[in-house]
Amino acid sequence: MSLLAVNVGDIFINLFNDMGFMNGSWQNYVMLLISFILFYLAIVKKFEPMLLLPIAFGMFLINIPGAEEVLWGVHAEGDNSFYGVEESSRGLLWYLYFGVEKVIYPPLIFLGIGAMTDLVL
Repeated sequence: MSLLAVNVGDIFINLFNDMGFMNGSWQNYVMLLISFILFYLAIVKKFEPMLLLPIAFGMFLINIPGAEEVLWGVHAEGDNSFYGVEESSRGLLWYLYFGVEKVIYPPLIFLGIGAMTDLVL
């Protein structure tokens, strides 16, 4: 019975070590704390949620320790340019950056905010 408990404990220890939180610096954790405070203010206190939620979400994504490969994607061998990233290894922030650079997302954001404010009023 104790063998099973040791293996389960090792599994959780390995999971925690592989999560990336062990690789972060204290600055990452301070910024994560600030992002959680902004989430709280936006969701619970309803203090400017249209402004604070995207800011808090961006702060949270950027400051997750070890998430660079997942968010930006892995660069192709020998090519460190932004467009040299293979399509199969592009991350979330690659697509977000591409949409902002090509001026796709800002008009959509302003269109959505305008539609929301017209429907609410």
